[in-house]
Amino acid sequence: MRVRRLSACRVKGGEIPVIILENSSSGPGRTELLAEVEKSTGVPSKEILRPSRNRKSARARALYCYLCREKAGVSGTELRRELGIGQSAVSRLTEKGRKLMETSQLVI
Repeated sequence: MRVRRLSACRVKGGEIPVIILENSSSGPGRTELLAEVEKSTGVPSKEILRPSRNRKSARARALYCYLCREKAGVSGTELRRELGIGQSAVSRLTEKGRKLMETSQLVI
């Protein structure tokens, strides 16, 4: 395990250090998944990470959200911040990505 984030939480009377641990052998990271989605869909990573209503970009973004949540264990909040979208949009994209993975022949 490695330290992913070290911060402090303010409480009445002072601060308490907060350490979040990450399992280093948890599988592929976001960078690897982004590269795989880019390779399999043909959509550049900049388009995947940018909010857009372009159909092809939205499908690639949905796959990215699904894979990040399922394979890398990324939280919805982290994806929301990375993609610049709302929490409900992350949930909808994750579900859409799951359906796309089930119906397509993509192997990532």
